[in-house]
Amino acid sequence: MKKLLILILPVLAFWSCQDVVELDLPEGDVLLVIDGQITDQPGETFVYLSETVPYFDEEGNPPVPGATITLFEDDALVSTFIEPEPGFYLSSYVGTTEKSYRIEVELPDGRRYSSESELLPRVPPIDSVYYRFETDLQFLDDGYYVYFATQELPGQPEFYRWKFYFNDVYQNTPFDIQLANDDFVDGNYISEFAVSFDPFLVGDTVVVEQYSTSRAYFDYWNLIATQTAQVGGPFDPPPAPVIGNMMSLSSTDEVVLGYFSAHGLATGQTIVQE
Repeated sequence: MKKLLILILPVLAFWSCQDVVELDLPEGDVLLVIDGQITDQPGETFVYLSETVPYFDEEGNPPVPGATITLFEDDALVSTFIEPEPGFYLSSYVGTTEKSYRIEVELPDGRRYSSESELLPRVPPIDSVYYRFETDLQFLDDGYYVYFATQELPGQPEFYRWKFYFNDVYQNTPFDIQLANDDFVDGNYISEFAVSFDPFLVGDTVVVEQYSTSRAYFDYWNLIATQTAQVGGPFDPPPAPVIGNMMSLSSTDEVVLGYFSAHGLATGQTIVQE
């Protein structure tokens, strides 16, 4: 039996049930942020467009509406996004494992952007999501704890991210994002991966989403986590922008923030019962 060692990573902000990186910068530095993803499951291909705000501005990042966004699979155009809400763009296209994906964005003023291509990696299924009533756990309360099991894929290096929903609510506190690689568990069966360090109640529903990621995406979030951990005190410097895989096609001098990622996605769920 192997227990997967996980790295708890804080994130900067969330919009609805999806992640949006809100980067605060000093006054005057307003940058475009392009965040999105494609997976091998329906309903999971989207892009958010927004702009950064000054460091001490308490308002959220304003959305950028009216853009044209196209999706490319192995450099062939396969889909054009629609905009159901200002700044939120959606595509019905479903990704395929081992194919590469990128987006191109054109703003109403004619500025154009592109992401670097991302290979959609394989993902193992979640074998089970289960719970157990635990007592005498060191530093933890007695109660029902939820775990999941999965078979780590052998061979090539893999990188993972997990998202959790408790009673249909996406868990988006700074410590709810988890990333890991398979450096020490390559090909092993992971039988007991804890979902939370807080106990659940009878009737609670828990949904686990397991994402395969690229190494670049993994490194991107690690860098964000490092910067976030260093900010919080009155004398800490403001975070510097973390550069993802977006670039300007109109100006080599323009800095663009955000990341368009490709993932395999597996899900599992359970309802806690007596």
